[in-house]
Amino acid sequence: MTDVQTSTTPRTLLLCALFSLALLAGCSDSGPAEEAGERIDDAVQDAQDAISPPGPAEEAGRKIDDAVDEATGN
Repeated sequence: MTDVQTSTTPRTLLLCALFSLALLAGCSDSGPAEEAGERIDDAVQDAQDAISPPGPAEEAGRKIDDAVDEATGN
């Protein structure tokens, strides 16, 4: 039984590494669809805030998210 486990572990690790690289490569540039999606997300968030204003913790979390996005160029 250890032979099966030993042979599948390297394959699993390799697949995870390749999947991670593919995700990183796909996240390098934001295209027009992603930018449109972000604008839609912002509009939905603004509508939710108009209905139910965020509390102080939510505001602080958003400021942190914005700072991280600005620092990483996202």
